[in-house]
Amino acid sequence: MGGYVKIKIMQEQPDKLEKGRPVKQPDKLFREPWAEPLSLKGAERYNAINAELENTLLFKVRYCKMMEEMWNFKGFKVLFKDQEYKIYDVDFAKNTKKWVEIRCKAVT
Repeated sequence: MGGYVKIKIMQEQPDKLEKGRPVKQPDKLFREPWAEPLSLKGAERYNAINAELENTLLFKVRYCKMMEEMWNFKGFKVLFKDQEYKIYDVDFAKNTKKWVEIRCKAVT
């Protein structure tokens, strides 16, 4: 793919109770970083296919302190080219504090 693009990292918000019923709240923009979208390669791609994660992308994003809130990655998703991607792994690249790799699966 190559090149850098803007992505939106969204944080899901908890449901709000209205008249005793849960009501879905809109997601909140967490960050809008420049990212390099990459395809999975080699063994990582093979493992993703076996785990039925065919429509996956890896986004390489510059590290910042705020990204550490995503350590758990649950409740976060990425919006890229009008497509929603559910995050299934966040790799802080051996804690070098230079790059963060976000692995996502397309939501269909």
